[in-house]
Amino acid sequence: LQPTPTAVSRPVATGGRSTAATERGTEVDTEWAIVEARDLITSHDVTLRPDPRFPQELQPRDRSRVASELQITRMVNQLRPDFLTESPKASEGAPIVGPDMIVESGNARSIALKRAYEQGAPTAEQYRQYLIQNADRFGLDPEVIRQTEAPVLVRVRRTGVDRRQFVIEANEGAVAAMSATEQAMADAERMSEGLMSLFQVGDDGEILTRANREFVSRFAQEIVSPADRGRILDERGKLNHIEVISI
Repeated sequence: LQPTPTAVSRPVATGGRSTAATERGTEVDTEWAIVEARDLITSHDVTLRPDPRFPQELQPRDRSRVASELQITRMVNQLRPDFLTESPKASEGAPIVGPDMIVESGNARSIALKRAYEQGAPTAEQYRQYLIQNADRFGLDPEVIRQTEAPVLVRVRRTGVDRRQFVIEANEGAVAAMSATEQAMADAERMSEGLMSLFQVGDDGEILTRANREFVSRFAQEIVSPADRGRILDERGKLNHIEVISI
């Protein structure tokens, strides 16, 4: 799968080498690099509109969903620079990009960094300073980072792969999903009395009613993990896979 962007941007600077592996064991050699945030080709822009330069067959997730907006907003506000650097896993750490600057793993992380810089968020400056202070770890020159407008640390993939398969593997989670029963028990333990007081069951046993709208909304925000919201919420922010017209 070969993307065809109008022009291929280059890293501002390159550094040392590292390796990253998927949960299925596919290992790739990567090179640390600093790139301008605007040069990263992500599946969507900062407003979550699809970027036509990005091969959509490489995007396993629908970033237009409300859950993705919530996830990226949370990343911007709670950005942890140390979570965006070294990791032996392809699914974590600094984004992995191809030589053409197309993001193969870490689209949400990349979009969040772009948005943080664009908004002038305090977390963006914290991230920049972290990169400057830790440049030597990646074989990079801190002065180059200082002179970069919106620096992003990435891992440039140098190993040839079946690109679509690698992207699929690199976005797979490391933790096995809980069964429905296990998930229900875990959720029940986290629910407060205040949240449960909002839950109402009609005489006919129906729970997906207008009266439970606030309960559903708060349950999604307070109980469901940010990573799982994309599984249960549709593009309008309503429960997925279930008919909820009455709500």
